Amino acid sequence: GTARLDPGKGGEAAFTGDVAKQVPLPAGALFPTAHLIASLKAASAGKKVFSRPLFDGGSLDNPYDTNVYFVRPKERDAKAREMLRKAGFKRDLPVWRYQAAFFSLKSGEGTPVFELEVDYRADGVAERIIQYFSDFAIRMTPVKVEPLKGGC
Repeated sequence: GTARLDPGKGGEAAFTGDVAKQVPLPAGALFPTAHLIASLKAASAGKKVFSRPLFDGGSLDNPYDTNVYFVRPKERDAKAREMLRKAGFKRDLPVWRYQAAFFSLKSGEGTPVFELEVDYRADGVAERIIQYFSDFAIRMTPVKVEPLKGGC
């Protein structure tokens, strides 16, 4: 499908295939990369909470109302830190534990569809990710990291 957002005005997503339908996107909604950048800017500015609608297109539960809380991680993944160091990434960047709940705006339910707990470095690289669903969780850690070349 496709999705478009007009800054400050919202937008619309069009799902195609067997589930073809149009979904309105609320004013203030962000796509995933913009949502992550805005949330990390909030953390960098010392804010503890970030909340904006998000559209990721991954399911018909979209768009999501998000509540993100930032805290310092209690323990950092030593293997991930060493892998990043060997790949030439900067050392000692601030890291925030990003704890986010994703609520379906469509259903209006008070229980999140899923939750994320991520240790994000200030450059957006995740050292550790746990995604929680209602009856199981997935823990992800990086196994290979390559810096992107500039100029894109």
